[in-house]
Amino acid sequence: MARHFRSQRPPRDIVDKLHGEMKRIMAMPEIQQKILNIGLIPHESPPTEGIQAYIRAEQEKWGALVRQLGLEGSQ
Repeated sequence: MARHFRSQRPPRDIVDKLHGEMKRIMAMPEIQQKILNIGLIPHESPPTEGIQAYIRAEQEKWGALVRQLGLEGSQ
């Protein structure tokens, strides 16, 4: 029997702490250099609200197309 579980969102303080740590690590010169060495361009991460808004917009945009094409649940 297949079951689908919706994951719970982590507490806001945990998200903020992880985001802050990632920003701190990504700002380190040695990490910046490693990013450049593999051909990527380092940039500062937007606030978590910006990331969430982007994900919602992409889900709406592509979700509508997936439903229109009848691909929902085809994975």
